[in-house]
Amino acid sequence: QDVEEAIEWYRRSADGGYTQALHNLGVCYERGEGVPQNQMEAVRLYQLAADRGNAAAQCNLGFAYDMGMGVPMDRAKAFIWYHESAERGNPVAQFNLGNCYLYGWGVKRDLASSIRSYEQAAAQGHVEADTQLKTLRQFHKTVQKQEFIVVVLVCVARADGVVEHWSQVCEEEVPQRAAGVMSRPESDQRTWEEVFEWFSRVACCLLW
Repeated sequence: QDVEEAIEWYRRSADGGYTQALHNLGVCYERGEGVPQNQMEAVRLYQLAADRGNAAAQCNLGFAYDMGMGVPMDRAKAFIWYHESAERGNPVAQFNLGNCYLYGWGVKRDLASSIRSYEQAAAQGHVEADTQLKTLRQFHKTVQKQEFIVVVLVCVARADGVVEHWSQVCEEEVPQRAAGVMSRPESDQRTWEEVFEWFSRVACCLLW
């Protein structure tokens, strides 16, 4: 009875253009609470509210496109709506936006933007964003340590005469890496693939 009454009030408020009511009614249709579950109707209501600037509806609409819920999956559109919602301070959207930047979902990978979005969400108490930040920072420290060890090993091998065929690339690159490896900022843009590529170059020098 209470749910049905709430649905009725949502409908009346939605008819009056109240965006939060449109959003809440969309949630009811998405979950099948008080009404038959209908994801397409949920998306329609989210769209109406999102177009009028409702941050929660924008986030939910982004999630619908992200998951292909009631609409064809489209991560480019998901990114757009997450961004709109995040700009209005929605912490869930900020977290989801961070994921988009981190994994390249609907946008070019951008670690600095990912960290910034996670920080915004974490500042509002979003637990998953805080966990993701800690993971990224630990990864950064681990990569720094691994690079430093490899640089030391290469330098030792070179001093001992093990490395006879030192390529021009590594001749220039290793000293630069050694100088900057312990001071690289957390916003470094390198991906796992780039780290692997550099490690491979150094390993090749050791194997010559």
